[in-house]
Amino acid sequence: MSIQITQHFSLDELTTTDRVKFKDKNYQYGLSKITQMNILAHFAEQVRLVVGCPMKITSGIRCEELNAVVGGSKTSQHLKGEAIDFIPTKIKIKTAFDKIKKSNLEFGQLIIENDGKSEWLHISIGHKKQILRAIKLSHQLDSMYFQMFK
Repeated sequence: MSIQITQHFSLDELTTTDRVKFKDKNYQYGLSKITQMNILAHFAEQVRLVVGCPMKITSGIRCEELNAVVGGSKTSQHLKGEAIDFIPTKIKIKTAFDKIKKSNLEFGQLIIENDGKSEWLHISIGHKKQILRAIKLSHQLDSMYFQMFK
């Protein structure tokens, strides 16, 4: 049974992955970083408040092996439990993106990401308020990041 960290977020959600092979290892990794998971869950609560609806977390903390398999950066904040990828459940992704961008929420990066099949938001803990769009073109291995201005 998963540990409920905050009202809306559990350890299961913050360690989620669609890579079945890594589910248990990633959960154990998150459990070993429970203090950081508490910080990340409270940050996710703030994001949820700004967005104004529930969010489906698609990625939170990642162990090194999972990060490598999904093509994550070697310096990804997911490795440290400082970022979430999510899809809002009741509003469009662009609407959630705009709400966060216009809010007073402190964040490191806000990225609207697209891999050609699906779209999601990435947000990280921090203060630099960097706003990006990431697009993965089918003929490329890595995503291309474009700076967006307020």
